[in-house]
Amino acid sequence: MGAPRAGRRLQVFGNCRQGSWEQHLLPLHTGAVCLDGSAAGFYYFKSPSPSHREFNRSWLLFFEGGGWCVSPDECAARATTARGSSRAWPNQTSFGGLLHKCCYFTRFCQFHRVYLKSCDGLGFAGSHAWAAASAAEPSRRAAVVSAGPAIVRAAVELLLARLGLAEARDVLVAGCSAGGRAALLHAPAIRELLRGAGAPLRKFKVLGLGSVFFPPANDIAAAAGHMRTIARRDTAIAGSESCLARHPANQSWRCVWGLEPVERMPADIPVFLVQSVFDLWQTSCILAAGASAESFEGGCSKAPLGRCLRWGHVVRPPAGMDRACADDHLTHINQYQLANVRLLSQSEALRRPGYGGFFHACHDHCPTSDALVRLTIGNLTAREAMHRWFHADPRAAAAAHTRWGCIPTRSRDPRPPSTVVEVDWGQGSGGAITRVVPYGQCKSGCGTSEDMGRLHTARRGTLSRGTGLPSGLLGKSI
Repeated sequence: MGAPRAGRRLQVFGNCRQGSWEQHLLPLHTGAVCLDGSAAGFYYFKSPSPSHREFNRSWLLFFEGGGWCVSPDECAARATTARGSSRAWPNQTSFGGLLHKCCYFTRFCQFHRVYLKSCDGLGFAGSHAWAAASAAEPSRRAAVVSAGPAIVRAAVELLLARLGLAEARDVLVAGCSAGGRAALLHAPAIRELLRGAGAPLRKFKVLGLGSVFFPPANDIAAAAGHMRTIARRDTAIAGSESCLARHPANQSWRCVWGLEPVERMPADIPVFLVQSVFDLWQTSCILAAGASAESFEGGCSKAPLGRCLRWGHVVRPPAGMDRACADDHLTHINQYQLANVRLLSQSEALRRPGYGGFFHACHDHCPTSDALVRLTIGNLTAREAMHRWFHADPRAAAAAHTRWGCIPTRSRDPRPPSTVVEVDWGQGSGGAITRVVPYGQCKSGCGTSEDMGRLHTARRGTLSRGTGLPSGLLGKSI
């Protein structure tokens, strides 16, 4: 990809901002602790535009992903790592993607930015304490604490009291994967804290990147078991009364997955989703998951389908794995994609004014810096789509900020497909319309032809047929 053009546009969007991400640990007396009892915290990057009052009042609060632990023993093991303890966190660090210093990759580069570290083991949703076998001494029981909501509250209160969040006018709450789900779950409470502190809010919106975890259709699937275990410890289930009324008791776990966090969002908090219906992590760790009682990710790609669709591999990788992709595997994958399309396209919440989405079929999860400018639908990049939505009138029709990429059919045939599925909102109450269009008319893509591997995805009417997955799209951290 060429360098940004010189001139005034480079000055506005091409600069890399000076500064550093500084660590802030939370007071222990607030209960905001990691799994091992060490202080939880966040990193803060001050707005680099002190002369611009507009940016001094613009904030991005970003929740870190990192998944979940599904058993006390797994959580105890996690407590010895940076995902469960702050003891080894560096004082200063850097981040990419939406938090990149360079404005070429993100249009939010001039905001005050906060990176909320995940260390409660349940994606900021746990509120439990239990004893588990110590990872260092298995014969000894150690206390493990999950305090997600306390971490969020203490972090926001510190930002309000000391770092200027109380002056915020425009706020974007965001996150990717488990962090995106956390953003959806905690946004209403964060807004109330801001209002309570007298913040002069003009705009408050939520952005979820890879944050919709499509639950398996089969209740006895391995991933369903893990989801049930997490839901039992998830404080979010307490706010799901309307959903709980729609499901029998043994399926209450569904009320904290899928689109439920979006459906529960107050209608006056606009939401934007950047979501793949062929999500890299979910295809391996939900669709192709096998049984693993010890670890949520331990079952990734362990089911028979996993021989075709492995963690970190495309559906049709070069020589060696092609024979593992049986026709029924590919049929299963295509059905999975279309089921996810139906879930998203038929959502009433996603039709609310101010809402929007960027829905595609690229095999990625958390968009990296490169992916933000490579993921395209038509001539619109994910980076630009998010920016336009955030700065739009919150009363704008959802259709104005919703883009659907084409959904390519996975096939054993190495030639490009003659047709692809295209999604349109339609006009009736029955949800979006899916229709088959000629392959060459599909203008959406995941990257350059050298980058994209053998995913049958069209970009500007051409076939992407490289030799491997793009390094810029392998966002594996959930």
